[in-house]
Amino acid sequence: MAERAADEPREKRSVRMGQKRSSAESKESDPHSRPGMVRLHSDRGQKIMRSAAFQGGYPMDRKQKTKTSCGVCSAAIVVSCIRGMNISEKTVLQDASSSAKELRTRTKKCARSRCPTCRNLRDLTMCLENWRRSGCSLYHLNALLRHGLSLKTRFHFTSDSKIQTFERALRRFEAKQSHILVNVRIKRGGHWGVVAAVSRVEGDDGLPETQILVLEVNNPRLHYWVSATTLYQFMDTITSARVTRGWIEVLVQSSVPAVQLDADPVNEDTAPATPAEKEAACRTS
Repeated sequence: MAERAADEPREKRSVRMGQKRSSAESKESDPHSRPGMVRLHSDRGQKIMRSAAFQGGYPMDRKQKTKTSCGVCSAAIVVSCIRGMNISEKTVLQDASSSAKELRTRTKKCARSRCPTCRNLRDLTMCLENWRRSGCSLYHLNALLRHGLSLKTRFHFTSDSKIQTFERALRRFEAKQSHILVNVRIKRGGHWGVVAAVSRVEGDDGLPETQILVLEVNNPRLHYWVSATTLYQFMDTITSARVTRGWIEVLVQSSVPAVQLDADPVNEDTAPATPAEKEAACRTS
């Protein structure tokens, strides 16, 4: 076999190797080929869907408008559910731009460049300027939700958290106290970092753990089920910016007092530990 490969024309050999690499990359990037992940539209996926009441009420056919807008589109899904009406990506960005103008007016005469309002404006502006070119990092998507849409959020890097923290967030979601956006390592449209909304239901008798539905706004046919443990593992990965991925919990305003009773501290505008990390967190993949 080695001799035959050596005698094979270079062009054919490179094509053959390229096909193997392409096949391997395709398999790695496909969430349905990974252990513990079940495609929603498969027989097993539909069985899980029927096993308990669907939580969240999200539109199942929402698709991102551009290849870099998975964060904005997923945010629009959550905002639609909170406001009780269909909110588009365009509306989310328009509302955030209006908030940025208001913040800019408030900070015009500010002499302290490091004041919280100035920092919030910088983070929101960076999100609005970069989402089309490189997508939203989780950090700046949090700024969009909190400072652009006036929503109360909790932001977590997995490097600063534990799986128990994520499980408590899932329990709050199940109690309809919050919504969750996750950043997982799946390749979509040339990017390895994908932001998605999640919905949780009780698993059927054949599953050891409760299953979470991850909504793929890149292609609604790719929605999939995954356990909390496996989903956390896909968040607990390093980006090209050398920071971990994580999740955002968007709190339902009417339930905030109840949420405060939870053991988790509320992290107001959690930021990376150093200026260098904060700068690096701009990138999503």
